[in-house]
Amino acid sequence: MFNFNIFIMKKTITPKLSYLALGLLFFSPKLKAQDVKVDYTDFLKNPSFETFLDGTPIDVTSAVDTRIVSSALRGTPPGWLDTGVTPPATGNLSYGINRAAVNKDGYNTCYVAPNPFPDPFILYQEVNNLPAGQYVVSCCMWVPSVRLTNQRLFVQTKNGTTISNNIVQYFGKETDYLLNLTTGETNTFAGWELNSAVSDAESRLKPMSIVITVAEGETLVLGVKSGDMIVDGTHTETQQGFFKVDNFRIKRVVAADPNDYTLSIINPSFEQVLVDGVPTQLLSHNISATYSATDPQRGTPYGWHDIIDDSGNSTPNPSIGQSYGVNTDANGIDGSKNLWALRTPFVTSYTLYQDITGLPAGKYEVKCSMFVQDGNLTTQRLFANNHVQYYATDFDYLLNLTEGEVNSFAGLSTSPNDYKTGLFLKDMSVNVDLQPNETLRIGVKSSNIKVDGTTAINSEGWFKLDNFRLKRTGTLTGLKNVEASYFNVNGQKDGFWLNMEKATSAQVKVVTVSGQTIYNSHVNTAKSWISLPQGLYIVNVSVDGINKTAKVIVR
Repeated sequence: MFNFNIFIMKKTITPKLSYLALGLLFFSPKLKAQDVKVDYTDFLKNPSFETFLDGTPIDVTSAVDTRIVSSALRGTPPGWLDTGVTPPATGNLSYGINRAAVNKDGYNTCYVAPNPFPDPFILYQEVNNLPAGQYVVSCCMWVPSVRLTNQRLFVQTKNGTTISNNIVQYFGKETDYLLNLTTGETNTFAGWELNSAVSDAESRLKPMSIVITVAEGETLVLGVKSGDMIVDGTHTETQQGFFKVDNFRIKRVVAADPNDYTLSIINPSFEQVLVDGVPTQLLSHNISATYSATDPQRGTPYGWHDIIDDSGNSTPNPSIGQSYGVNTDANGIDGSKNLWALRTPFVTSYTLYQDITGLPAGKYEVKCSMFVQDGNLTTQRLFANNHVQYYATDFDYLLNLTEGEVNSFAGLSTSPNDYKTGLFLKDMSVNVDLQPNETLRIGVKSSNIKVDGTTAINSEGWFKLDNFRLKRTGTLTGLKNVEASYFNVNGQKDGFWLNMEKATSAQVKVVTVSGQTIYNSHVNTAKSWISLPQGLYIVNVSVDGINKTAKVIVR
């Protein structure tokens, strides 16, 4: 049995996450090595609260399954353990699995809301037989400000009954917790903005993440801790301590896949805005309900551009409208934000795009995730240069395909615009060949032209979008050795070494993950030191018109 020791902490200890840990919070799904197992989520039981232990889906809408009570499977979720919740004398236990959250993985989420809330409460799972190594343990969680206590993701390692690496991440900012922290834990803070709304539609799950090292033979313990102790150290004996959680994941930290060029895309998952010229991650609950021209989350997202043609409508409007920008209301979001573009009537032609330069020649796969509402399918499609992939099947496009494009079809189904039964972001992909020094333009196109070639008069054509990815999948035939490994990089403290195969005149360009160029110069030596602040960078070296790109972490 898991041995829990809980003490009240008098002083806050706040170790800061390393740059690597912070990067992994939002980029870990993209760091993969060839032929190396990275995702160990399959070691968990029921990580997204979707099934019973026999694999049967948990359908909380079922009217015939006697285990479902008032649209919820109540009690300890299948596959999980907890410290115990006392059922109420009358009424239903407010603890279990339902559909009442946004940004779920699948249909369901876990909610814990007994009244009074037990203190301490721990929902957990033990994982054995992981290979020794460093792991990112993550989940998505929601906590409203009116019920904030000390809700936190926790990860531990243990050998027998000896616990080590006792790391937690609190949902809010460090200043949201004063006298209700716990001794013996290494504290980190996700920093999410708290919101007082408690409705199901405002339960917008946010990503949480901890990096931990597992030694040979150790057991990994993970889950969520909470209780009813508020910021001043007193116990409320009410429902405070409540949280919702979903989508637990375990990923091993491995060397970056050299063929993954996602970091060449600026703001690929729409998580950033420019604040005083600096790309800054959005930590807000959601966009403001009232439109404001100064609200940076509305309009064209940072790093992207758009082309709008509305000449086909009876009253042309050169703008996509106010219902356009970045928000948080879809299921399957990568991070916490997604883009949406909606207008009634929708524009004649809409293109969201980004140009990427400095890529080596080769074959590439571009991916994104998209939602299209039932009854609103027109020409929504992912594109890379003149190659496109339409959202649905080829039978769904008869008289509204665009000439000059190389077409493929994802064959995806639309879903309702409802967070309990739909709003599912689904993966799309398109392949393209890139010649030497060629610019890659990626993005999404849509229009108001329906399958029969007629013009829609409502919002048909709108969509939600997230999670662009870019990977080089092969070389072009006929090219002469464009991938000769003529250099490598070695990240150090305060900079990196650029090691050339031989002393060669080369143009070296270094950009940040947000796309800002911070070094651009010629070198003509076999070994060059380039001083940089701590961070993750993309290094592009051009020799005789041949470009090669690498990534480097400066400590």
